[in-house]
Amino acid sequence: MNSIRSMTTSLAVVVALTTSVNIQAQSAPTLVTSLVEPGTSNTATKQQQDEVITTVDWKSFDRVGNHARIWLLRSFTETTLLGHELYPHRSQRIQYVIDCTDRSYALSQWVLTDGENGAGEVVWADRNSALSFVKAAKGTIEAGVVHAACSMEPTRVSEHQLRFLLDSSPPSN
Repeated sequence: MNSIRSMTTSLAVVVALTTSVNIQAQSAPTLVTSLVEPGTSNTATKQQQDEVITTVDWKSFDRVGNHARIWLLRSFTETTLLGHELYPHRSQRIQYVIDCTDRSYALSQWVLTDGENGAGEVVWADRNSALSFVKAAKGTIEAGVVHAACSMEPTRVSEHQLRFLLDSSPPSN
């Protein structure tokens, strides 16, 4: 019973994270820095009321064959909640796994902290046991990251692509 409840809560939060990420990205952000420049380490977006800064960690970028992994950091000026007012946080570190074959992405793992820019105490950290790929909506940060990641050459060749998809760890602060 507890495992079903835990799994349901995790699924609800993943949906909330994905929805939160897409709603913020779709509310007409103005890109300050281009996502397609691998040497550029951050992309800032400004919302109408709240400021959300999204940083793409290009040092974490890894691509094997048609799959890539990359970490993004979203920082909020005010505390943000997920779903049913769960996990009050000011930062989201999210690792995306990207499938360049069909230009889709999945949330692999995430770390929510109570401070801006990934600082502070960890509010919640978890990872998906199974990846569910979705297409990025046009004009979102995810669409830009998918495009940039799939436009880059693979960083290495893999004999074990499935292991690559599941074997990942969060970057150190």
